Amino acid sequence: KEEPSYGAAGDVAAAPRSVHARSLEHGSTSSSQTTLTAPSVGSHKSSMQKSGATERSPLVARARQRALQGAASGQMAIAAVGAVAVGERAKDERQERKHPARDDSVFTCAGHRRECFSCACSDDGKLLASGSEDGTARVWDATTGDLVRVLEGHGKRTGFQQRGGFGALVSAVAFSPDGASLATGCRDNLVRVFDLGTGKIQLQLKGHGAYVSSVEFNVDGGRLVSGSYDETAVVWNAVTGKKRMALLDKKSGHRKTNDIVHYVHHASYDRRGDRVVCASRDGLARIWDGHWDGGGGSTGRLLLTLKGHEAAVLCAKFFVDGRRVVTASQDKSARTWDAKTGDQLAVLLGHTHHITAVACLADGRLVTGAKDYTIRVWEDKWKVHNYDHRVLEGHADRVMAVALAQNDGLLVSASFDRTLKCWDPDPADELFVDRRYAAASAAEAEGLLSAQGSVSLAVSQQGSALEAVAEDGEESWLD
Repeated sequence: KEEPSYGAAGDVAAAPRSVHARSLEHGSTSSSQTTLTAPSVGSHKSSMQKSGATERSPLVARARQRALQGAASGQMAIAAVGAVAVGERAKDERQERKHPARDDSVFTCAGHRRECFSCACSDDGKLLASGSEDGTARVWDATTGDLVRVLEGHGKRTGFQQRGGFGALVSAVAFSPDGASLATGCRDNLVRVFDLGTGKIQLQLKGHGAYVSSVEFNVDGGRLVSGSYDETAVVWNAVTGKKRMALLDKKSGHRKTNDIVHYVHHASYDRRGDRVVCASRDGLARIWDGHWDGGGGSTGRLLLTLKGHEAAVLCAKFFVDGRRVVTASQDKSARTWDAKTGDQLAVLLGHTHHITAVACLADGRLVTGAKDYTIRVWEDKWKVHNYDHRVLEGHADRVMAVALAQNDGLLVSASFDRTLKCWDPDPADELFVDRRYAAASAAEAEGLLSAQGSVSLAVSQQGSALEAVAEDGEESWLD
């Protein structure tokens, strides 16, 4: 008999049902089918021992009782017992993942009541934001990890999503360049812009016909682009909320083919704001002319199609210099491309599950997050499109988003473990910088060391010792 398979997040794939099982479900009594006899109590007990069912669960006990009583459908009842046992093992594995063996993060922001889907960091590195399935967006202090504000009002859930009393899932968040506003994308098909000073909704942008998957401001904050599962990306006036253009090529851009809807998973501006790159379920990324002259004259032309991934593209970003693009895909790879010619430059391999997010540092390094619970920092040291990487661990479930503060180098990630984590993208080999401790203790350490010049601080991985390094290179360790 077939063993059920496990996904990376502990999900159990349903085993194929037998022909006889399907016929019993539909009430078929065809005489051509083989009659299944109930097993004896002894043989059933042996089967139960082999199935690995645990005694500690009342669900297993009830399933065993049903198996003993169900003479006509004995084998189906045994299959139910096995399914419960498999579910128990999966539950145990999820419990173990709640406590990862290693945590490389600087600190954690916890408070969401459901899975986190998105995160953002203000350009000055002072604020973090997160979006969650609990129907809220939250703003956090990037130095201490303290909660600053909860943003609500994201509509109502529909259908099965009503369970739990939460609002509609917040799938995307983005700070305005001045840090005064936060845009959110939601599963109720709307984009909202919040005033962070008051926590109230400034703008509510209507125009998408399906789930909004991403939001992002351009570099001057005058425009906003959103991606959606309605197969389009839309450029909005971020001041008035007016829809300026929809990026959609009727012949080839994000259209349904072979009954597959080509969701736009992500849409992102380059730093100049003239181009938009979109990641799509059809395995392609597209670069569009997103120019808008302020008077309604826009082109929305398709400039390039980036083809090479073997599965859906989940995220796409321009490098800071605008010369290259990086994409992340369900095929477990990230790829870099020439943003002018569309040529593929490099393939980044190492993740063991879907890569869900990517971000670009100003120095050309890349950061990826994936459903294998890890974050990886990639560097092309010799500038030959050959990337080395290191792994950051600490999340207890799939990583759904990563973001960077361009002015600070702070790295933040959002995960299904309901947390945000902050990381230092430049840790020493054996040390990581603790921003909170450094902010509180720099003056004290400088006085203790009586050293001239600047002092840098780092905390050991165990958190038991503090290293202070003076400008002249002298090192001192403090308890």
